[in-house]
Amino acid sequence: MKVPVKEAPARESGEVKTVTRRPRDTRAAVAGLADVIRGARQGRYSLDELAGKSGVSAGLISQIERGLGNPSVVTLTKLAYALDLSIGSVFPPPHPGWAPVLRGGHRSHELGPRAR
Repeated sequence: MKVPVKEAPARESGEVKTVTRRPRDTRAAVAGLADVIRGARQGRYSLDELAGKSGVSAGLISQIERGLGNPSVVTLTKLAYALDLSIGSVFPPPHPGWAPVLRGGHRSHELGPRAR
């Protein structure tokens, strides 16, 4: 999809730049999330037991495990806590070619052992 994006206001030309954005494929992420939750639950808890322990309804847990629905971060945090998982382990890793785009002036600088 083409999206018109205005350049910085300091430009005098008033020129508009067109940028192509790729739609995010969330299906793979949701499927990965479903696998993690289902894998951590099976053999340990029934849907009803996990629902009682997490405070998330059994119906919603079932939807998440089937790759349906759109769980909030709060819901995922409750499930991760109840399953003794870190919240980071609930999210699947990015695809192999993924790398964040950092533009000049927006890079974070981490403190190394010498900088402390």
